[in-house]
Formats: sequence, C-alpha cells, structure tokens
Amino acid sequence: MNNSYAVVKLGASQHKLSIGDLVVTDVLDHAVGDKFRINEVYLLVNDGKVTVGAPKVDSAVEFEVVSHGKGVKVRIHKFKAKSRYHKTTGYRSSQTTLKVLSIEGIKESEKAKVESEKVETVEEKSEGKVATKKATAVKAKTVKAKTAAK
Repeated sequence: MNNSYAVVKLGASQHKLSIGDLVVTDVLDHAVGDKFRINEVYLLVNDGKVTVGAPKVDSAVEFEVVSHGKGVKVRIHKFKAKSRYHKTTGYRSSQTTLKVLSIEGIKESEKAKVESEKVETVEEKSEGKVATKKATAVKAKTVKAKTAAK
C-alpha cells in the first residue's frame, strides 16, 4: 500500500495525490499531452514522515494532461406556484483529467513500487474476468444441449 502522498491546490480546490493518480479538476489552459509543475503543496507525507507547510512546503508536483471533457449534467428547474411558470435549464462544467508524474520529496523507489502494484492488480482483475466469461459460456452450451435432447 502506498503511504506517500501530497496535498496540492489545483484551481479552487485541494487534492490528496500520490504518484500515478488520475485527477479530474476544473478546466486548465494546457493542451493534451503537456507536462507542467505546480508549487502549491501544503502537506507532504513520505513513508510516515509528515511535512506541513506554513503555508506551503518547498516541493512541487509534476502533472501530464490526459484529456479535456465535460462533467455530469446538472438540471435546474424553476417553478412559481399559481402563475404557470416552469423553466428547466442545465449546465455541464468543463473538466481536465491529469496524471501525477512525480512529487518532489518522494523517493524514486516509491514510483516503481506504485507502478508495479498497479500492473499486478490489472493483471489479476483481467484473469478473473476471463475465467468467469469461459464458465458462463460452458453453462450456456450445456443448457442448450439438455433442452435439445428433450
């Protein structure tokens, strides 16, 4: 389990980030594939060693822009009683998806450990899905054979 992370200010909100995380935030003025750094780090935890900023920690986080998109649609319905007034509008906020590439102050070994954990979990999940698909296909064939024999 990864116990190294940083608390960073992105736009108007703060996020708890580890290396390799994907973050969805308000739209940023960077093109897809661009890499950039942010120095707004308020807390840094590295293997249980906590560094709290006053107000900031002397560190930086490097990001890569993965994609731009829109968020979930919010419906707004206005209604006034006894005046036959109804109005429905909607809004979808623009968002940017970022990937955390590195955090200054966290060891390089942590990066490798995080990447290896993610690869292992993906392989385990994919093996489980394949096994369940094969099992359901075999069951379906046996059910068809039994009904055809009757």
